[in-house]
Amino acid sequence: MININKKFLLILFLIGFFVFTRYAYADFQITEIMYDLSGTDTGREWIEVQNTGTEPSDLSKWYLFSDNSKHTLIPQGDSMAPAQSYAIICQDVSKFKLDWPNFSGLLFDSSWIGLNNENDSISLKDPDLNIVSTVTFNSSMGGSGDGNSIQIIDGSWIGANPTPGIVNKESQNQNNSQDTNTNTSIINSNISTSSSSGGGSSPVTVTKKEPDNFKINTKIITKNIVTAGIPFVVDQNTTGHKKEKLLSGKFVWNFGDGRETQSKTSDTFEYTYQYSGDYVLSLSYYNTVFDTKPESTDRVVIKVVPSSIIISSVGSYNDPYIELENNSNYEISLNGWIIKGNNHTFIVPEGLIVLPNKKIKLSPKITGFDMSDLTSITILNSSGEIFANYPNKNINYPKSYSANNNFNKVKSGIEKINKEKEVINLNDLGSSVINSNDNVNNKFLIYISFIGIILIGIVSMFLIRRRNNYQDYVEKDISAKDMTIIE
Repeated sequence: MININKKFLLILFLIGFFVFTRYAYADFQITEIMYDLSGTDTGREWIEVQNTGTEPSDLSKWYLFSDNSKHTLIPQGDSMAPAQSYAIICQDVSKFKLDWPNFSGLLFDSSWIGLNNENDSISLKDPDLNIVSTVTFNSSMGGSGDGNSIQIIDGSWIGANPTPGIVNKESQNQNNSQDTNTNTSIINSNISTSSSSGGGSSPVTVTKKEPDNFKINTKIITKNIVTAGIPFVVDQNTTGHKKEKLLSGKFVWNFGDGRETQSKTSDTFEYTYQYSGDYVLSLSYYNTVFDTKPESTDRVVIKVVPSSIIISSVGSYNDPYIELENNSNYEISLNGWIIKGNNHTFIVPEGLIVLPNKKIKLSPKITGFDMSDLTSITILNSSGEIFANYPNKNINYPKSYSANNNFNKVKSGIEKINKEKEVINLNDLGSSVINSNDNVNNKFLIYISFIGIILIGIVSMFLIRRRNNYQDYVEKDISAKDMTIIE
């Protein structure tokens, strides 16, 4: 009986332990979300959580669930959150500290791709991966690029001034702030009511909020993954103190590959990275061309992948198709590319994409190619750069006929190819000249040697003949009378 009681007590202890542990874990709630900052918000999003329990708890053992994946929480110092205290979970610690230099509370680093500004959901999970707190939000709740966050106030989620790491007091301060930030007027208006007492006139209070003064913000708008040798579009959005788009000033671009350029106007342009790698593209905005300190800056990391488009095969007389292959791990857009056959030219329509490590076949019914075109095929990108040819001549591509992205330059590239029987490797042009000179020199030496041998033979024959003639002449002049016997 005693043994049974011990087992029963042990079971009760274990149940109580797990219940207590579960209760101790279930004490964090999401209280504030900064999901859409004014200007660029890359790496600047953050989430506030509160320990609503009665005991300290280690937040580093919890998880944030976003982007359909689990994210760990890395403490930037102490990880124990006291009861009723707040903590911030941010995308990028350095950017958060720049935005909030006076923040001194608990801070945790966690990497997520980015919250959807229109409609998204985030969850907080305990160490056992149980969802404890979930918030689903959209732009209609507030905080959509207006400098506000969304936060729980009086049991409801609303847009309000951000309060990272402290209690949300917007509802308490709202009336006081209206005295200084708003103008209130009373307007007499005839309004029909549907109450049982009938219609009548009543004063209506209209609150007009003064326009907020925002900081100047700059945001780079471009792709994060591009292909080496292929131009891509670069744009930006710089807004002023009233969130108006700034169209003039000084825009200084640094492409991270050794090139920098600046413009006085807000223009969209195209840029091409020649080599693969990771480059930091940055933009600094100045009010005037004479300013030395930028009003706003932004930067993005551009991943440049190598181009791997090849002509993998061609068809036959009955079906002269062309097969293109993408050997890279990224999709490649062929917008505006040109396929030049021996007799015909095909301009690739906008929107054609070759998926990673996939092939596509272009039918002759679309390209207009016949069998004669397949004897020599050249592919040029939208900038007139040669990326592939068939048959493969082992040419190092791309070789630029032009650096500008327009059809005239591409056309000039095609005309140049028409004048040439085969594509020439410009890098090997010098060696080709040297080899040709060597061939000329070798032939010249052979000719000289041959002529020299002939001359030597002629001279030799002349000398031999002259020697023979001299001996005969001597023999004719000597006779017996000219000889005397001594003894």
